[in-house]
Amino acid sequence: MRVIIKAEGRKFWIPVPMCLGRLGIKYGLKYSTKTQVSKEQMDEVLEYYKVFRKAIKPYKGLKIVEVEDSEGKGVTLIV
Repeated sequence: MRVIIKAEGRKFWIPVPMCLGRLGIKYGLKYSTKTQVSKEQMDEVLEYYKVFRKAIKPYKGLKIVEVEDSEGKGVTLIV
């Protein structure tokens, strides 16, 4: 996955391996201070992530999110 950030006339391109998504979800849910997540809920979210990874493979290069504000700053997520 690629994360593209546009800010102040510069464009940053950051490659993010899909395996880091699982790690981010796992630790994000575990250490979230606003919600308490049970083991069953965490397993269910990780199972959804596995299905997402398998489903997204044929769509390499697909833009998932493209956000831009009025000043021209923005973020784009590309598989």
